[in-house]
Order: sequence, then structure tokens, then C-alpha cells
Amino acid sequence: MNESTNPEPQKKRGWSSWSIICKVQIIGALLGAFPTIGIIVFCAMIPPGGHQGFPDFPGFLLDLSEYPTAIIVCSVFGMSLNWFTNNSVGGPAFFPECAAVIVNTILFFIVGSIVGVLIKKYKNFKK
Repeated sequence: MNESTNPEPQKKRGWSSWSIICKVQIIGALLGAFPTIGIIVFCAMIPPGGHQGFPDFPGFLLDLSEYPTAIIVCSVFGMSLNWFTNNSVGGPAFFPECAAVIVNTILFFIVGSIVGVLIKKYKNFKK
């Protein structure tokens, strides 16, 4: 009853049919998003007193994932870097955390695009 009028067989559209650039872009975006989210979750789970032996380690990880993002977002929107990183409450702030995930994902996507183009050119050069 609901037969397709297209006589050509359907092709499987899987990961193997994607171009190398697309694959590296996806991998880059995931490598940008998941570690940032992991650092944010890890730092949120540590009590305010810090971890025994590493009192500043969670803060260091959070700063490592947020400061490049803070510099980019503040320069684009003309905000003060102190406003972006100052958290008087003592817990994770919603805007910097979300901005860190979004900007890190975009930056790693762009890096993945560049790496994908280089890999594609290298494969074509090799042929």
C-alpha cells in the first residue's frame, strides 16, 4: 500500500559514509563539550572547603575551562572580565558555565574543521 515510487534502493547513511571533515568536526565538538561539562560537574561536587591535599585543585580546573571563554565572551560583548569571573555566592555561576561549554564546543569544532581539511589534503596529496 505505502510502497515507495522510487525504484532506486535506499543507501545506508552511516558514519562510514560521512566525509572526514564532518567526522573530525563532530569529534572536536564532543572533545570541547564533554571535558568542560565534566570539569563543571566535578567542581560542583567538591565541598566548599576543598579536597584534602588539593584545596585549590577544583578551582584551578574550573579556571582552566572558563578563562579562555571569559576572555572571548567579554571581548566580544564589551563586558568586564571581573564581572564574568566574580562569583560572590561561592558556587557555580550559570552564565559562565553555559558560556564555557558553548564557546569551548565552538572553538573545538573550528579546530576540528581545520584538522579535517588538513587530513583531507594530506590524503589527496598522498594519492
